[in-house]
Amino acid sequence: MDIPAFFTSRTDDRLSVSCGRFTSTKTEHWGPAVPFNEATGAGIIREERSPAVVVDVDSLESKAFNEGVMKIMKVRGADLWFMTYIETVDDVFDAFNSGADMLLAPYHVVESDYELEDIHSVSDSFIPVVFTHNGKGVMRNGRLGEVPDILESLSDLGFYRTCVVDGEETIPDCIWESLEDDYPSCIPIVDRATVCNNRFRNRIIPFRPR
Repeated sequence: MDIPAFFTSRTDDRLSVSCGRFTSTKTEHWGPAVPFNEATGAGIIREERSPAVVVDVDSLESKAFNEGVMKIMKVRGADLWFMTYIETVDDVFDAFNSGADMLLAPYHVVESDYELEDIHSVSDSFIPVVFTHNGKGVMRNGRLGEVPDILESLSDLGFYRTCVVDGEETIPDCIWESLEDDYPSCIPIVDRATVCNNRFRNRIIPFRPR
């Protein structure tokens, strides 16, 4: 199943969605923005009750969690997955006030593994998102590591469900094959439906308004 990701920003009391993509550690967005309800209405198949990912562009770009997008987002007919900037377990408590079913956040910005342990102890609905650069996983302080090794460490911390961003399309197919075998609950976040050779049951793909 392809899960749509809506790159969402807030202006005054209105939410809008624009075209977006992930790079190695950042979000990019461009083009005319459309109202949030219009975008989600076009991108969600309500009969299937599939998830919808709301990407909190404001928090991710400012590198600090804020409640702007969270306070007024509403998605009908879909499970809500909220992707935002999380550094500490306190941010997690705040973000779950959004009513989201799942919370996603970049792995490399969480303050420490101790914070991840605390996050896991208070919620089983948190999904760490591993960004990649040149085929390697991005870690704290700009370090890079092998993606399977990072997923193994997250699994040791108790996170059976993870996401891996390949916005640059630099992860080789042999690594995707390994991740599929060893981490079947991993969800790729990719720019095009042709990436990963349909290996995974679920993929997250940016929604592009027309």
